[in-house]
Amino acid sequence: MTVRMASSFDGELPEAVFDPIRLAAVVESGLLDAAPESAFDDLAQLALAITGADKAFFTVADARRSFWKTAVGTDAAAGRENDIRDSPCHLLVGTGRELIAEEAARDPRIKDLAAIGALDIGAWAGYPVLSPTATYWAASASATTPPDPSPPLSARHCGPWPGR
Repeated sequence: MTVRMASSFDGELPEAVFDPIRLAAVVESGLLDAAPESAFDDLAQLALAITGADKAFFTVADARRSFWKTAVGTDAAAGRENDIRDSPCHLLVGTGRELIAEEAARDPRIKDLAAIGALDIGAWAGYPVLSPTATYWAASASATTPPDPSPPLSARHCGPWPGR
């Protein structure tokens, strides 16, 4: 099920989102459309514990959507994916770098993305995840509702998670 959001992103997606090698790695991972697994739930719980956030995701992104392999602190019955344009994950795929937004609704990089309002995101910290072949195919993210600068969602609190 897809979480339907009124998309406000009208820009071009990064070329890396459509990279055939990256997309093949996403498929080969076996994570897209896969059932929740306790190991990923544990990673999300760890992200919550480290950052003090109230939501955590492990997201696998293909060319059209962000699939939530795990989503802690959200209504799982509402769906486990959203359009790639609605999620900050396309920015992680495009840059290969973490994205920290202590006030998501004011951060020019993500404030207009539908997921920010629809999921009531206050602060957001996302980190790219590499496949074993060093291809970006997923993202880990933690979010707070509302923004809470203490403890900060920063690179010193959590970092890139290695590929499976």
